[in-house]
Amino acid sequence: MKNFVHKLIFLLFIFAAMNFCKKAEKIGYLDQTPPGLKPEKFAPGIISTDEDEQNGIFSPDGKEFYFTKVTKKFEFIPFRIKITNNVYGEAEACDIFDGYKGGEIFISPNGDRLFFVAIISRNPPNSDIFCQIKTEEGWGEAFNIGSPVNTDGWEGFPSVSRDGTLYFYANKEDSVGNFDLYCSRYEKGKYATPQNLGPGVNTQYNEFNPGISPDGKYLIFNSPDRPGNLGKGHDLYISFRKENGTWSEAVHMGKDINSSDSDYSAIVTADGKYIFFSSRRNPDRNADIYWFNTEYVEELKIKSKNHPPSP
Repeated sequence: MKNFVHKLIFLLFIFAAMNFCKKAEKIGYLDQTPPGLKPEKFAPGIISTDEDEQNGIFSPDGKEFYFTKVTKKFEFIPFRIKITNNVYGEAEACDIFDGYKGGEIFISPNGDRLFFVAIISRNPPNSDIFCQIKTEEGWGEAFNIGSPVNTDGWEGFPSVSRDGTLYFYANKEDSVGNFDLYCSRYEKGKYATPQNLGPGVNTQYNEFNPGISPDGKYLIFNSPDRPGNLGKGHDLYISFRKENGTWSEAVHMGKDINSSDSDYSAIVTADGKYIFFSSRRNPDRNADIYWFNTEYVEELKIKSKNHPPSP
């Protein structure tokens, strides 16, 4: 009887510990139940509403969540939710773009830099990547990261791996298609000459919005015109870094992730657990923010070694 009581107490302890871990995990993501291998709408009624929401990202410490709302005039309005002592407030508009016409927010995995894209000119088309450095008071003044990354053309959707390498899309002289994906290493306090990611990723079609994993081992991007797409919009593709540093042939992420409408702008969380992306799969075609577990990526990596998943 005594042994039975001890076993019962032990099992109750384990059960309580599991519930605590689940609760702690939920609190870290605005009290949302973590998703499985299929995309789920993130924070319905809180973040994802009947408006147009895109590009959701948490700060690595989980104290802030940023996203943008897109107006009918195609203006990107940045919003932020602050989380204090596991309690979050309402989403409020913020001036994180420092007065620039910005969009496409990304926070580095170590949390010390915030990047965004600002439109310099629409005619001729010109956008640049800007950066803000974290200070004790918050984010510092935005500055243009300059040449050789930014040009008088269009640079968009920055994402950064843990080693500081910057990934983005652009139209350059060595682009295979109209827009290709590039990376620029951060060396001795500045960005090096951008390198085209090569034939595993870039094709005669358009590639946009590279979302690099924090460890730099895989890259998710979207394309609107590849033959394998499910519909007329953007679909998500993934490529894995090989041991020699080149990228594997990108594969379509399949029907479990993509829809017949636009799916785009994937961002891997700093803890590597989840992938957020924007999708217009809703009946009203307004964009919402979705998320799914990165365990799907591991399954896809195994499958893609021998036979890519059919769309």
